[in-house]
Amino acid sequence: AALVLELVEERLARSPDRLRPPTMALAALGVRIALDDFGEGATSLSQFGRLPLHQVKLARVFARNVGQDGERRAVLAAVVSLADEMELEVVVEGVESEAQVAELRGLGAELAQGFWFSPPRRPSELVLDGYSPRALPGLGDPSMVREFMRQIGLPARIM
Repeated sequence: AALVLELVEERLARSPDRLRPPTMALAALGVRIALDDFGEGATSLSQFGRLPLHQVKLARVFARNVGQDGERRAVLAAVVSLADEMELEVVVEGVESEAQVAELRGLGAELAQGFWFSPPRRPSELVLDGYSPRALPGLGDPSMVREFMRQIGLPARIM
């Protein structure tokens, strides 16, 4: 349950039927399946129901200027709502500011990742004994595993 396999949207769009059997087998073993970079490719929303998805990772384009772009905000709100109805986690990638975090919270997004939380780091640079300076109440789990995951680029909780 701690392992999340990310399928890049572009790859899924090219061969959805070929990916279905192995993802079903992995999901049966307890592996969580995420659709990565959603919104940049040509994946049909029908793929959401055909694959054993647990998480949708929205492409960084959705986070860019989310507070100033009404159309982008509307699309993001619709995707978050759709994923919620389908009991899928949503991770918004590319979060780089506190203003973006506030907008995403307002839209109901619970998970995000990006430079606002931490830039990519070498394993030798990871600090595993507490919160990062960006962590706020509700932004993460105090355990070492969560801290490690957040620092290597996995989502941080923003709700």
